[in-house]
Amino acid sequence: MRRRLSRSLSFAVALAAFAAPPAGAAAPSPPPNAGSSPTSPPVAAGMSLAFERQFHLGAQNVAMQGQTLRLRGTTAGELVGQVVTVRVNVGPRRIVLVRRTATRTAGHGEFTVDFRVARAGVVHASALHDANATVGRLAAESPLVSAFIPVAGAGARGLRVRFLQQRLARLHYGVAVTGYYNGETARAVLAYRKVNVMARVSSASRAVFGRLAVMRGGFPLYYPTHGRHVEADLGRQVLALVNPGGSVYRVYPMSSGKPSTPTVRGGFHVYSKTPGTNGLGMVDSNYFIGGYAIHGYHSVPTYAASHGCLRIPIPAAGFVNRWLRIGTRVDVFYRNRRVPTHQRINPHAGP
Repeated sequence: MRRRLSRSLSFAVALAAFAAPPAGAAAPSPPPNAGSSPTSPPVAAGMSLAFERQFHLGAQNVAMQGQTLRLRGTTAGELVGQVVTVRVNVGPRRIVLVRRTATRTAGHGEFTVDFRVARAGVVHASALHDANATVGRLAAESPLVSAFIPVAGAGARGLRVRFLQQRLARLHYGVAVTGYYNGETARAVLAYRKVNVMARVSSASRAVFGRLAVMRGGFPLYYPTHGRHVEADLGRQVLALVNPGGSVYRVYPMSSGKPSTPTVRGGFHVYSKTPGTNGLGMVDSNYFIGGYAIHGYHSVPTYAASHGCLRIPIPAAGFVNRWLRIGTRVDVFYRNRRVPTHQRINPHAGP
């Protein structure tokens, strides 16, 4: 019994000596994560998308087919140097699929994608960053942009027509925003084309849409200091009503005197008003010298065709008649041409 106990004690002492570290040796390191919480998840970051270079129609973002847009992505600083996959669709059709690396800009990350809107439809973009050891999975969606074909003519409807009308109205051509390409719209487009020395037709081409999109093509005043007055530009064949402060109020297509019976040029004043239609078919006549009047007429060609009067479309005649007053100044001129010293005035001028 004593022999067995002695052997057991000897074995325990030997085992303890084997397990103990040598003298002066460092204690073994604890196992990973011992006494601490589990590994922290990847840092959460934010990402957003926005389009640039689009136009606005009220609260709606719009663009024209063939236009170049820019998509800008903004990220939190943690995403700088990380790769993002960007996709752009027009309707269900993908037009862009690229990868971009976020670069540091003013303390945050940014990336951009320029692309051409190849077709009409709803433009939408998305961006995706896959999770990795430092940043979690991120996704972002852009606002929507409605793209249209920038060509319109009589009978057209919808977004492109509303955009056209909005821009024409902002430049003070006489048109309401209805979304329907009616006669009023056709006359406003014709006036715009005349002012901008384009083909004198009533349809809106890509060139018209392109200039209107950047708000170019307003009527350039010839006498900006004449206060509230009318300007009749015989070269461009347009009539402009001008506010007291020297800003354009309305612009209409016009037909002045043909070469054999030209309209007298110079500065005049309205001295007589004849509302309604007279025996010559002149509607709401406003005489400014002799028999010369601003009036509505059933025929307003794109060129000078009257007997000396300033013809305007009948639908505009009532508005112009109400705006004109006895004494309102009327300036008739060829742009960049001097007014001759002596002019023949036809006392029988009419439509």
